[in-house]
Amino acid sequence: QKSIRLPMILFSNPSIIKFSVICAFFHLLYTAIPVDPPEQKEIKRLEAWYKELVKILSDENDIPKAEKYLSTLPEKEDDLSLLLKNCAKARVESFKSNYFNGNFYLFEALKYAEKVKLDYFLFEIHHQLAINLRQQNQVDEALAEYKKAIFYVKKLNRPKDEALLYNNFGLAYFHKKNLDSAEYYFTRSHQLYSDAGQGWEMAFYHVNMMEILHEKKLFDQALAELNRGKDVLYSLNNAGLNTQIDLSYFKIYKAKQEWQLAKLHLEKALQN
Repeated sequence: QKSIRLPMILFSNPSIIKFSVICAFFHLLYTAIPVDPPEQKEIKRLEAWYKELVKILSDENDIPKAEKYLSTLPEKEDDLSLLLKNCAKARVESFKSNYFNGNFYLFEALKYAEKVKLDYFLFEIHHQLAINLRQQNQVDEALAEYKKAIFYVKKLNRPKDEALLYNNFGLAYFHKKNLDSAEYYFTRSHQLYSDAGQGWEMAFYHVNMMEILHEKKLFDQALAELNRGKDVLYSLNNAGLNTQIDLSYFKIYKAKQEWQLAKLHLEKALQN
């Protein structure tokens, strides 16, 4: 009975060995170079388009520019394009405080996001739904959406988005008067922002903690927290944010019955 010797006979030929080595080299070279398939490139393009819209709204606070930007949406009717269209429209409507319209587009987007299984958009949809529901005083429903958003953001490894999510999660618990849970998530948000080297975002921690301490009637400690964050927030030169800071000072000084300072900050808030 003959033993199977074909592999040994095959590789005993030097020319065959050389050919095999060359083939193996080019195989390794090809597989070592990351090549995005066409669909993956399209997904990255759509994500970049959406992030630019978020920047226009969140950083520039420019609704007309955002609405004009919507005109550059792709004309396609495939699942990815419909996902982006509904996400984009939802973001603009939500920013304009049209939460009913925003939720409509978010639920439409969710159908496509679940179909194509894109974690980035699933996170964005659940996070925005949570924010909208909290603004509509549907806090329990908002908390459920925040938990879904946390599941997806952890898969993405995006610490800055995770920090923002925890901050907003804390706000929902604050509205339920669950101050311990609110403080827990505010603190987690602050730590993530700190680890990521973020600057002005960390100042919101002090404003949030001011609200908790004010709720506990610890007015001197509340004032100290507001003082820690106010310089950074004033430096952003945002009229709406400046108004909120001055109204916070008004609330604290009113509680402390320091009427002159309360009046001063109320006047400043009305002038912004």
